[in-house]
Formats: sequence, C-alpha cells, structure tokens
Amino acid sequence: MPAVPLDPVACIAHNLQQERLRRGLTLTGLAESSGISRNRLAEIESGTERPTIETIWRLARILEVPFGRLVRQPERDAAILQDDGVGIQLIDRQSGTRVIETYLMTLQPHAIRLAHAHGAAVHEHVMVLRGAMIVGPSAQPTLLAAGQSIEFASGTDHVYRSVEQPTTAMVTVIYPELSTAAGDYEHRRTWPQHHEDWDGLKAHLMRQQLEVAHGIDAYRIRFDGCPMASEQATALLAEVLLAPPALRQAATAYAVCEHQPAVIVLSRPHRHATLKLQGDEPAALADAIALVNRLAAPFGTLDCHAIQALQRTANAASLTHATLAAELLTRHSLPCVPGHIAHTDASGAAQPVADSAPARLIAARFEDRIDVDAYAAFELVHPGYATQCVAIAQALHLAGPTRDLHVLDVGTGPGMPLSMLLELCPIAHVTAVDPSPTAFAHLQRRFADEPRVTPIQADITQWLPAGAPPFDVAISVGASHHLNTAYFLQSVRRHLAPGALFVVADEMIMPFSTAQERCARLIAHHLQYIADTLVEVPLDAMNMTEASHVHRVRNDVPITLFKARAGLVPAAADRVRRLLKSIKAGTGAHALTHPLLAFHRFHTLELEALVAGLDYEVEQKTHPRRFADLAWHAGFEVRHHQRLYATHGDTEWDAGTHLFVLEARRPCT
Repeated sequence: MPAVPLDPVACIAHNLQQERLRRGLTLTGLAESSGISRNRLAEIESGTERPTIETIWRLARILEVPFGRLVRQPERDAAILQDDGVGIQLIDRQSGTRVIETYLMTLQPHAIRLAHAHGAAVHEHVMVLRGAMIVGPSAQPTLLAAGQSIEFASGTDHVYRSVEQPTTAMVTVIYPELSTAAGDYEHRRTWPQHHEDWDGLKAHLMRQQLEVAHGIDAYRIRFDGCPMASEQATALLAEVLLAPPALRQAATAYAVCEHQPAVIVLSRPHRHATLKLQGDEPAALADAIALVNRLAAPFGTLDCHAIQALQRTANAASLTHATLAAELLTRHSLPCVPGHIAHTDASGAAQPVADSAPARLIAARFEDRIDVDAYAAFELVHPGYATQCVAIAQALHLAGPTRDLHVLDVGTGPGMPLSMLLELCPIAHVTAVDPSPTAFAHLQRRFADEPRVTPIQADITQWLPAGAPPFDVAISVGASHHLNTAYFLQSVRRHLAPGALFVVADEMIMPFSTAQERCARLIAHHLQYIADTLVEVPLDAMNMTEASHVHRVRNDVPITLFKARAGLVPAAADRVRRLLKSIKAGTGAHALTHPLLAFHRFHTLELEALVAGLDYEVEQKTHPRRFADLAWHAGFEVRHHQRLYATHGDTEWDAGTHLFVLEARRPCT
C-alpha cells in the first residue's frame, strides 16, 4: 500500500483520488456532478492546487463521505486548513453507528465563512471557546459569546462570522445513521426453539408470501436470539422455504443473513411479452419466436423429451436459438448456459486508432466503468437478451419482408445482437457505429468474413458520413441511455428519411420524479436480473474465492432489493457499492472452472452497470413514457411499444427490457 503523504495539500489530493476511485467515478463524472471543472479536479488530485474549504465540502457531499475523510492524515495531527481568515483542523473522528467529527475552528477578526448545506439530516453543535461568533442558519444566525453554544441542522446554508476579536470555536458535525429499520415492511421474531415454533413460522411465511403476491412490494422477517452460526441458520431457513407448498407461490422467498438471520419475500412481475406469428416469417425467425413465446408462457414442467431437445438446441450453431433454449432451461430451474460461451474469447482486444476526439472521450468513459471484453463473453446469460433481438428481427420483417434493407446499427457493442439479427432475417448491408475501441475490435473480428457488415468506430452524435443516403431503418440494442438519450435520438433521426423506422430495444426503469426515487428504481431494476439468475454452482467446481463471492451475491442481492423497495435507499446504494468492490477484485479474465460461473461473471457486469447508473455515468436510464416523449421531441412517432422482459411493476410502462418501434416524422413546413 503506498504511503500517505504528509503535506496537507498532497494529503487531500491523495484522499480525494482514493474516494473517487472507491466510488468508481471518472474525473469527468465527478466534474459533472460537482460543477467543478475536470482540469481543476485534476490539479487538486495532483496536489498542484490547494482547494478551498467550501470546495472540499462540495466534493465530500458528491462523494457521500464525511468532510473528515478528505482532510484526514492518518497517524498524525490533521492539518490546519486556512481560507480567507478561517482555519479548520480535524481533531477527532468517531465512526461507530454514525460518523461524528469534531473540528477546531479559528477566525481572524471580521472573518466570515458562508457554508452551503451539508446534506439532509446533518447536524452541527458549535461551542465558542474564545471571542464571539455569529453562527447558525444564514436566515437566522445567533450571536454567541465565549462559553455559549448552539445546535442546528446544517441541511440549509449557514454562516460563521467573527466580530472585533480573534475567535476560537469547537464545531461538532453529526452525520445521519444509515437506517436499517423497515417499519411496516418487516416483522421481528424470536428464533424458533420448538417444533410448534417452526410450524408457526411456516404459517407466518405462507401468510406473507400471500400478501406479497397480492400487492405488497416486499417483506422481511428478522430473527433474534439465534444460537447457531449464520451459515447454519440460513441453511435451516432455506429448508423451510423449500418445503413444497400445495401450490406454487407467486412471490419469491430468500433465506439471508445481515447481522441476524432473516427471510425476505419479494414480489415479482411474471408476465413477459409474447410475439405474434404472422405466418410468413423465415423458418429461423419463426422458430425463435416460438422459443420466446415458450419463455413467456405460465410456468409448467418440462418432460424428459423437451429437456433433451432444449439441451441440444443450447449447444446448436445458432447463437439466437442456443441462447433462448439455455434461458428457457434456466427459467425451469435447470441452469444452463449457451454453448457459445465456452468458445468465447474474453481476452483483451487490440486498440485501433480512435476516429475522433469526442469518440475517444465517450469510449474512455464507457470503458472506465464497463468491462467490454467481459460483456462480450458473458452477456448472453442476461435474461431477455435474445428476446430483444428476436423482437427487432420481427419488426424488420414486418417493415420490409420482401426487400433488402440498408440498416444503421447504433452502439451494437461487441456485436452479439447483430449476429443474432443476421441469423434471423436477410439484410443487404449493416453499418455498425460504436465509439468504443474495444467494442470496435470485437466487431472487426466477429464480422471479418461477413460482407453485409461495415463496422465504424465513431460517436453517433458526431458521425457525418460523406454523401451517404439516408438509411432504410436504424436499430439499437442497449445503447439509448449512454450519455444523453435526447442527443442519441436526435442524432439517429438525422440519418433517416421521413417514414423510416428506428427500432430500439433497451432497459428502462419505473417512473421517478426525484433523484432518490430514481436510485431506488435503478437498484430494483438491475438487481432483479441478478435475482432471476441466482443459480446453484457446485461447490467442488469453485475455488475458495469464487465460492465466497457467489455466496455473497446470493445473500446480498435479496437484502439490497428489499432495502430499495422498502425505501432504505442510501443503505441499499451503499451495499451495492460494497458488494461490487468485494467481488470485482477476484473476477478476472481467466477461464471458467465451471460453465455456470458465467452467471457470476454476468452478475459482476450488472453491478458495474448499476453503480455507473447510480453515479449517472454511462448508464443514464429513464422510464418508458419519458423515452417516448424524448423520441417525439427528436422527430419520431411511437408506432409500437412492448415490455419484453419485466423486472419491476405490473404495467407495460414499468421497468424491464422494452422494445420501441419509432417512425421518423416529416418535418413541419
């Protein structure tokens, strides 16, 4: 571990960089969220600029850390920060159930510090030791003499002002405790001691599963006084959960442990989309639609013949059919990965020359947050992944079944969706535009012998092909929320003639109106994909690190889903970040020791996308009705909309994987 510098400015630079990297934020992302220029942040992190006290507070708020985390100097007295006659020195920091920091503040005569709000539920206690001070909320401060004190909520702007003489004060900042109490969403029980207690627990659990199935979003039963180790307790609870009920429950229950053993019951939208066969589809597309509709059918059992047929298909040459068959088996509690994953090369790709400065910037930001090589290797096990490609193929078939199409593919990434599309429908030519160097290298390798595909490394918002005619249709899978959805839509519209179609498949979340709601919806959406693929991996197929990580994901994902749905959003976001950090360090590009570990690699990718979304970098998801509104403003009409895979909420306009068929409007004259 590198030594922590002792110089105060260098110490702040070191702490800031460590906290930014811990959050996974790029300098560009921190600049956007803090309003401090990227160049200035780079200078602060390099130690060439001394930040003001207010700048440090602003960065602490954005990084969601106490002020003291950015100014601390381990194993020595903290530095005195001087700013326009005001000095601040951290003298104590307690980090138990809540963080409490104590500072010594000195002010020269007539010095003033105007402080912005420190965040919701932060309180300060100020005691004047020498001199006099005007202190408190800016709208109504109080004059204090030596020996007097005041306590106030610093969630609003506040002021510290000295008068005629030098002043010294003790300032204690008390940060809010991350709440873990879920109120109406939970019940506490004593750990069962007797046979009758277990019977009572089973009845309680059945009651809660029924209530959740009827509309309550989530419920938790926590146990006090458990006499056994957590692993034994959760294993015993799991046996209770697996006891076969008379009828299959419409809610999912999990045995977990967070300080104490618990059972979590979560609602789950069960209706996924079906695609209507027209009767004139090519055989490959018709077979794929039939598999999609089997995925969407109410749960039933598969006989031995059906299982064997699906297993053969999961290892077939067709990427689309193999992926759908593997997902269908997994959905029926027979975990399976498509055979194509075993042949996927997840190693790093050669870096081609970037097409333009904007493309380099966008690609760098994306690749800082998302492992594109791992995405290429393991995204096939993402629920609903192949379904969206089949839906796009059907939309193209309906748009022009008897003619070849000149297609613009925007942000196709490593190219699996495009490979599926080429399997399902005849296309004259596809121009695939993506800004990522790594994704572009995958495209070049994947389509090296495919004359129908021309890869272009470029940012669609900057790309202006010389003399190219408008495309017949544009498609996009999973790229509409990268960076700016409005710009994305407007940029594609430039390349389409009036009446041309733009077919978009992407993930979208539940409607939201506040940043906290957005975070809760984002967590609930992403983690449902993981919850749907928490498959059992044989213990003897994993090393100790892999087994530990798989166990932690199986435990933490239901807990975090519950917290997000119960309104404990800061605690849920904190747990997501810690989970990603703990498992990512041991997730490398080495070969899988067991095929089912592909699901664990996918879980890491999904957590990366979630954390990037929480930071509003790269993944900037909106909800479906807002997307439709943005499309209208960009010059499109919505001709068809369908939720293909449901993650949260019961309506077609709630969270999940969505398909939009947009038609370019004629310009107003």
